[in-house]
Amino acid sequence: MKTKHREVYRLDYVKETLTAWPKIGHQFVEIDEPKLLSIAAKKAVANKLHLPHWSDKGVLPQNAAAFASHVFFHNVVNFCYTDPGGKEKETFTVEYGRRTFKGAMAMAVCFYRAFGEKKLTAKDIWRNIRTEEAFRRFFEGKNRIPLIKERRTLLTESLEVLNAFFDGDPLHVFEAGGFRAFGNNGRPGIVDLLVKHFPLAFGRDTAELDGRRFYFFKRPQLLVLEYHGRVSYKGDGMRPIEDIERLGAICDYELPKSYIADGIFQVRGDLLARIRNRQPLLDGSREEIEMRGATYYAIIKEVEAINLIRTKVGLPPVHVGHLDYQRWTRGQKIPEPHMLVETTNY
Repeated sequence: MKTKHREVYRLDYVKETLTAWPKIGHQFVEIDEPKLLSIAAKKAVANKLHLPHWSDKGVLPQNAAAFASHVFFHNVVNFCYTDPGGKEKETFTVEYGRRTFKGAMAMAVCFYRAFGEKKLTAKDIWRNIRTEEAFRRFFEGKNRIPLIKERRTLLTESLEVLNAFFDGDPLHVFEAGGFRAFGNNGRPGIVDLLVKHFPLAFGRDTAELDGRRFYFFKRPQLLVLEYHGRVSYKGDGMRPIEDIERLGAICDYELPKSYIADGIFQVRGDLLARIRNRQPLLDGSREEIEMRGATYYAIIKEVEAINLIRTKVGLPPVHVGHLDYQRWTRGQKIPEPHMLVETTNY
């Protein structure tokens, strides 16, 4: 590996993003913090906060090292499964092994369909992206996956960077990051490395509003979380993430639905009606940034409130991964459309 370790990483992405929310104007989304704290208090001792294992047989590799290599490439292309400009607004769907998968799981199935339990390197992926036709075949489903050209561009970058800095092996990214999400003692963490070395695939999920910067970094953080969830369940000798408690919110399009349903998000104007009518929001618009900024702030504050109570009653703390899964699952069960944005960020 050619990565240098002695660069100092001073920027705390989570702190910067968390402090940005109260400083901006809230034209479209406001948070009812007393209600958030009330719901967190009930949730703290309800024993319904579980960390997923991402161990679905026949869809995801069962060996931890192979799984880590797959989810690295998954998260390079893990975004936008419903074409905002499409007439039918159908979610990308794949049928495999007598089962039907949609969205991110349909994307993951495409990798498993091609490689099975194999531990992947850059060389393995290359043959499937070397031509546009090969790439389209790789993602063949009942319908077409959106943003196909963008996905090919990001995977191409990921292979070039892996070959240049990490000997073509995505597991070397985890090793170079010291199995930490963020930097420590002058050594970069996994998220730091992803953001720096893969600027197109992992470094663009930021936004600025009213002079404040939001570092969402949804996909690089989800990559770390998925790895940690599997290794915590079945590590096969792989190390867990040492600072998983420092991970920021995983801001996708399902989480706001749960906060809206709980009455924690107060959505102003016609924004909610536009979302429910499946009218796309512009990538980088004020509406989108406020919705994601509110989600980031709410998740972190809810975890803090939950852990304050759990500590008092002698229960072990939880982290973002536990609450993210609970909120994401709840969001999926709500029969309302999620916001549509044509973006490579989520």
